[in-house]
Amino acid sequence: AYQVPTYSIPPAQSFPADTDTNNTT
Repeated sequence: AYQVPTYSIPPAQSFPADTDTNNTT
């Protein structure tokens, strides 16, 4: 019913890739 395999699994390389990846590393 509600499946978003866009930012559900790779949340660090889908949308917040500039915040999660840049902030985490």
